[in-house]
Amino acid sequence: MDSLDDQTGGIIDPKTVSPRPTGVQWGLILGLASSVLAIVFLMTGMQDLSGQKSNWLPNVISWAVMIGVLYTAATQHRDQELGGYITLGRVVSLGLWVTLISGIIGGIFMFFYFSFIQPDFAQTIMQGAMDQAEKKGQDPEQVKKGMEMV
Repeated sequence: MDSLDDQTGGIIDPKTVSPRPTGVQWGLILGLASSVLAIVFLMTGMQDLSGQKSNWLPNVISWAVMIGVLYTAATQHRDQELGGYITLGRVVSLGLWVTLISGIIGGIFMFFYFSFIQPDFAQTIMQGAMDQAEKKGQDPEQVKKGMEMV
C-alpha cells in the first residue's frame, strides 16, 4: 500500500536536490585527473609548453577525460539523485560546478608546478621564442629588444 500513499508518483522535485555536491565531487576528480595527466605529459615530453613543438595527442586525451567526467557527473546526477530526468539548465549548472572546482585545482597545480617544480619556465619560454624568431630570419637585435619589452 505504500505506492498508493505516495502522492508524487516517485518523481523527485529538482528544487529539493542541489547539483553542487555532485559537481564538487566530480570537479575534484577532474581536477586531480587533469593534474596527473599534465605531470605525465610534461615528464614524458608529450607536452611542450614552450611552443617549440606541437603534439595533438595530449590535447585529445585531456578533452576525452573532461568530456567523460562531465558525462558521468550528469548521468549520476540524473539517475541517482533526480530519478531519471534532468533538464538542460540543471546540466549546465552541474557542469559549472565541475569546471569551477576543476579550474581551481588546476590553478593551484600550475602555481606549484611553476613555482617549485620548474621555476625557470619563463626563461625557457623566452628562449624558445627567441630561437623561433631567429629561425624566421628576424634581426637578433630586434628580437633582443622585443624580449626586453616583454
